[in-house]
Amino acid sequence: MKTTRNMMRATMAAAALVSIVLALSGSLQAAAVIYEPFDDSESNLNGNAPGTGLAGTWSGSSYTVKSPGLSFGSLPTSGNYVLNSGGALRSASVTLGPDLAGAGLLDHGAELWFSFLAEIQTAATNTAYEFSLGTDPPSFFSGMPAGGQGIGVNLWRGTGVEAATWDNTRTVGSRQTLAASSTALIVGKIKWGADASAADTIEVYLPGTDLVLPVTPASTKSAVLNQSLFDTLGFDGKSSPYDGAARIDEIRFGATYDDVIGVAGGIAVGETFGDWGLEWSNDPTEQLNLVKTATDLLPFDKEITVTGGLESIIIDETVLNASGTAWTDYHLILGHDLGGQFEPIDGLDGLAFLSASSTAFDGAIQVSPGEFLFHGGLLAPGEEATFRLELTMPQGDQVTFTLRQIPSVPEPATMGLLTLAAAGLGGYVRRRRKA
Repeated sequence: MKTTRNMMRATMAAAALVSIVLALSGSLQAAAVIYEPFDDSESNLNGNAPGTGLAGTWSGSSYTVKSPGLSFGSLPTSGNYVLNSGGALRSASVTLGPDLAGAGLLDHGAELWFSFLAEIQTAATNTAYEFSLGTDPPSFFSGMPAGGQGIGVNLWRGTGVEAATWDNTRTVGSRQTLAASSTALIVGKIKWGADASAADTIEVYLPGTDLVLPVTPASTKSAVLNQSLFDTLGFDGKSSPYDGAARIDEIRFGATYDDVIGVAGGIAVGETFGDWGLEWSNDPTEQLNLVKTATDLLPFDKEITVTGGLESIIIDETVLNASGTAWTDYHLILGHDLGGQFEPIDGLDGLAFLSASSTAFDGAIQVSPGEFLFHGGLLAPGEEATFRLELTMPQGDQVTFTLRQIPSVPEPATMGLLTLAAAGLGGYVRRRRKA
């Protein structure tokens, strides 16, 4: 029995180590791989030092750097913005650093997100603006050089936004209206094809100032591209009049939507069902700390939301038995919805327990990917138990699930034996004292 228990603890310790490594790697993903706020204050973009994840210097002699930078809702911003002030059909570009490819975001089957702020002035009567990730910077009329490829966004006449791909020439998806003289947050989601022959798809979104991602993209375009050759971030614009017609700022590339709107990964507790008391905190990013007061034996549900693309999380919780009854078992079940609508998970979507341990119960049985049963102990009224739970997360930008907890009490016969044992022990102690 002792050997079995030691083996269980060793296995759980190993699983805990794996979970912690995964949690840390997930938290590292929860940040933009490329971030360009145009912090370099030199008035001409040409020759300026680029932001995070970019290499060399910017080229683009017709682009002016001005302050303050653009803003949009609660989007974190800094630095300045740039505009084409020198003439029509002028491009700006910078070389990618190794980080984007190093993070696997250009791999077949990977998902890459980007965002930038754009503002088209009302005075511009004939404006077009292109933004691309590719082999070369885009050019509005001539596209890219022979053999050049890219993927990105086209802004047209200050009234519309289109998903775009380049294979020498540019092709676009449907156009979505874009208000002039107001700052827009342009968000792109690129899904690279599963192999070199599969189509790559870009979806373009226009979130509001609440930064909630729309359900439906504004524009979509697919093409077969060779993203392994992509080494340039560029944009190009034409307008009449030129000065101040199109402004761009806050360029971000990352693995998730949260990455490109400046939101760090985190965990938060939402709605609950049940009468238990609950306090929670989120520190560090990938760990949720819970303090509960269990006032009854009924199921207690709480919704938990994980953001920032975390691959795994840790939940540390302390539970006070304030139910007035001793507990022999404790159930933890993952699912969705609350109360009577609660449904356990099937374990097929990537949400599952990785490991679990407790100070109050010697045994922990993983009944299914989404259920743990603690047993082999007795938690008396007024006593506290601590639990450490480690969960793997489904892939996605925001994951919401329910953690249900149910204490169990001894069967009547078992309770009678426990009562007799306690009474016998008390009599033995009294006799020893008298002696």
